[in-house]
Amino acid sequence: CLVPESFLAKPVVLKLHFASAALPLRFWPAPRLRAQSIICTQPWFRGDYVETMRPGAVRAWLHHHLIQVGVDRVHLYDTDGTFGSLLGQFADRVSYFPRFNLKVSSVYGELWAKNRTCAYCAEYLAYEHCLLSNRDSARWILGIRSLDQFLTPMGSTSLTGLLVQLDKNRMPGAMALRTDMTESTSEDELTHRGAEMFLKHVCPVQQTGGYGDPIMDPSEVQYYDVHQYMLRGQRAEPHVFPHSQLTTFHFANMF
Repeated sequence: CLVPESFLAKPVVLKLHFASAALPLRFWPAPRLRAQSIICTQPWFRGDYVETMRPGAVRAWLHHHLIQVGVDRVHLYDTDGTFGSLLGQFADRVSYFPRFNLKVSSVYGELWAKNRTCAYCAEYLAYEHCLLSNRDSARWILGIRSLDQFLTPMGSTSLTGLLVQLDKNRMPGAMALRTDMTESTSEDELTHRGAEMFLKHVCPVQQTGGYGDPIMDPSEVQYYDVHQYMLRGQRAEPHVFPHSQLTTFHFANMF
């Protein structure tokens, strides 16, 4: 809990009358935020297949979000340890958690290792791990979970500007609506020109409207899943960014 700064300069004792004891307390300064925004992914798998099918796709995804959009860091989870070698120049901006299923449960890990099942068994635990790990170190958590999703500010709007807007209006979170894309370029163009060029050459666009990806203040959110989040003690009715400001492009046939 927060206490006045003056408490840091003098000893404080907690007296437990029911136990006839006294415990000395030591206060620590509140941690400084290390990141304005962090993306949390679901556990990914088969990085070798991804790289074979779409060479450079992982680095293009990271370049889009970390460089083009301006996200500070990515928490990337996988089930099989195959994505560590694909991070390239972005490795220092990615917190990488390989074989997350196995770390959660030996049963989950064995199911994947033996017959490639249970790939998403630990998905929601990965979300909770990312949320709780960044509760005191990130201002905003972005639930952009998969490699075929690209969070994209539209027009002249920047992600930083939209997050400032949430801060000014004291909103604990928002949703970025999803836009499903149908590929109209060749696979070769996506492979060699990268995600940014691909985003400029796709049509038609199907706006799904009802589905979105959460953007959350981790200090206010107790739980989140694929398309919603829950504030502490209540279900949220989040602000929804219009497509003209922010959307998540989803390429369902990318892999």
